[in-house]
Amino acid sequence: MKVVSVSRRTDIPAFYPEWFMNRVRSGYACSRNPFNPKQISTVSLQADKVAALVFWTKDPRPLLPHLDELERRGLRFLFHITLTGLPCALEPEVPESGLIVKAMRRLAGRLGARRVIWRFDPVVLGEGMAPWQVEERFVRLADALQGAVPEVRVSFLRQYRQVARRLKGEMGIADLDTEANGAIPEAVAETAALLGAAARRRGLAISSCAERFDLRPFGIMPGRCIDAGLLEEIFGLHLDPRKDPGQRPECGCIRSIDIGMYGTCRHGCVYCYAATDRALREARHDPQSPFLFGAPPVENSPQGTLF
Repeated sequence: MKVVSVSRRTDIPAFYPEWFMNRVRSGYACSRNPFNPKQISTVSLQADKVAALVFWTKDPRPLLPHLDELERRGLRFLFHITLTGLPCALEPEVPESGLIVKAMRRLAGRLGARRVIWRFDPVVLGEGMAPWQVEERFVRLADALQGAVPEVRVSFLRQYRQVARRLKGEMGIADLDTEANGAIPEAVAETAALLGAAARRRGLAISSCAERFDLRPFGIMPGRCIDAGLLEEIFGLHLDPRKDPGQRPECGCIRSIDIGMYGTCRHGCVYCYAATDRALREARHDPQSPFLFGAPPVENSPQGTLF
């Protein structure tokens, strides 16, 4: 059995719940390799083939009506929910924070707190986003979520090439990698210290996600978002704990299969490494298709099966 990621590449719970549930009812989904679109994988969504579904989203609300059906089908799942409180200029189509807080509290009450993980990610520094202002946002959200979620993941913005192009001149955002020059920038250290202390005061476990800076001196340990230990604790699973070699070097997650597609998220976050315009311009979404976007290949074309 394998873990299925839904999805690091796009927000399926927010924008494509109908497609996803159609795939669950059909028992499989098809996914293209983002680096080789001709390489197609068929991913089973049958309960006896799936260890767990890991949902990644900024807005879980559209998927909430389907949780009963997922459970009836015997599927195990948990949620990573990104909630940053960043300004609309950076997250133009993300719902207001209060709505997501209510959804997270509802989910935690429904599933149990261990199955809802808060992501305060990315941490963005720059003009109007000084360390104390980041802490202020974090504290406001942490207090609103008090008692509902036991842990939070953080990471500092990394300006990949496509991200740097979008952010050029945007709000004076700091390029932390340029500032680092092999060391932890002062603003990162100050922010990490503030976030670590604020989390500890609230009994909130805080860890980092694929973070290139060593935040351990500030009480922020490297985290595993898809964690064999957590899945074993929650669901009684026994999974291979080794790191997924296909993820970034700093990522500690175990192997998973992703059924999403880059460039298909509609939140419009300008800092997002997965955001492109090309897929939305050139492909079409059909809720009945085995593919999230784009037409299926011609009949009898080769398709690889993962499980």
